[in-house]
Amino acid sequence: MSPNILYIICHDLGQQLSCYGDQSVTSPNLDRLAEEGVRFENYFCAATPCSPSRGCIMTGRYAHNNGLTGLVNAGWDMPERETTIVDYLNEAGYNTYQIGFQHERRDPLKNRYKHSESDIAGCEVVADRVAEFLRAAAVKEQPFYLNTGFSEVHLPFDRKEYVPDNPDDVYVPSYLPDNKYVRQELANFHGSIKFMDEAVGKIVRALNESQLGKNTVVIFTTDHGMAFPRAKSTLYDSGIKTALIMKFPEGMVKPGVYREL
Repeated sequence: MSPNILYIICHDLGQQLSCYGDQSVTSPNLDRLAEEGVRFENYFCAATPCSPSRGCIMTGRYAHNNGLTGLVNAGWDMPERETTIVDYLNEAGYNTYQIGFQHERRDPLKNRYKHSESDIAGCEVVADRVAEFLRAAAVKEQPFYLNTGFSEVHLPFDRKEYVPDNPDDVYVPSYLPDNKYVRQELANFHGSIKFMDEAVGKIVRALNESQLGKNTVVIFTTDHGMAFPRAKSTLYDSGIKTALIMKFPEGMVKPGVYREL
């Protein structure tokens, strides 16, 4: 049977993970996924705002080609004529699902997933629903493609579940001023990353417990850089250099770090 594909995309992360060198971030589950899979060191998004970046990923085409050059929540939309990875996988016989946040079309049904649950908010709720899905998928013989969308780590960082790091311990990038306000906001940001990382861990555990991990490609990425000055919505490396981690079934691709563009 063709391998399942579990795709996880979060908001506004850039490469702010321990496995990418920011040792002040707590991300053990994504670090483990990177260690067991392939971590792409020089992966760049094709557009800096959220919707255009995601549209590029979905279509494999630049935003000025696929038509999604602005935010869906600001009135932009991807034309229905655009062919996406969902269309290709539907044709290939996959069961296609979407659970959680999506930002490519104003009407989620026009993404043409066979099943869509885009009204779920909060990565912990999304992770619980994905775990349920995986347990059910374990008894089916048809391969699946599951797009899992987290609204984290988007601003604001004010949920009570986000436990901030100690501001004194955070790494302050050289392009930001090192003062108490920036440190506190970075500490809050780290709290949301930690919470999101726990949701990824819950999903991966459910995948392995269901025995689906033996035949599933797991992909984790984000749309663009973190929501700080000189990062998100800019063309500096901090705005377009993003995390991409892939874990393959054993024997398919050797784990390691891929440094080419």
